Amino acid sequence: MTTFLGEYQCNVDVKSRIMLPSALKKQMTPAAQDRLAVRKDTFSSCLALFPWDEWELQIKRLRSKLNLNIREHNDYYRDFFQNTAELVLDNTNRMLLPKNLLGLVEIKKEVVLFGLGDKIEIWAKEKFISGRKNDDDFAAQTEKLLGSLNDPIIFND
Repeated sequence: MTTFLGEYQCNVDVKSRIMLPSALKKQMTPAAQDRLAVRKDTFSSCLALFPWDEWELQIKRLRSKLNLNIREHNDYYRDFFQNTAELVLDNTNRMLLPKNLLGLVEIKKEVVLFGLGDKIEIWAKEKFISGRKNDDDFAAQTEKLLGSLNDPIIFND
């Protein structure tokens, strides 16, 4: 399983391509480096990029929770695949992002690729910067979400 870490600033070229930073590519398994899936993120105004093996795992998990013989489940499954595309890296590690997806998240020229565990988020730079929490807000959220656990998670040390 791949775990992505790091924050990288990139530019979108005139053909809607961005270069995948080598540091992120090195975090992928060799078998997963050529084929990727991208979709509009469910909760944020960004794109979610997955190596193909992780994408297939996501789909397998999703299918295990749905019964496609139930209309609501089938509709959700269709909606999930909306605004999704397969990407392939070229020989210079560039990927062509569909213009409709760039428009959905208002990406124009500058982007931030943010490693977030099993995926890489692709943000318009302005939105990424404006959406960041300050240290006090993050500390308060950590206390709220994790402070009452019996086995506290320690991020220091």
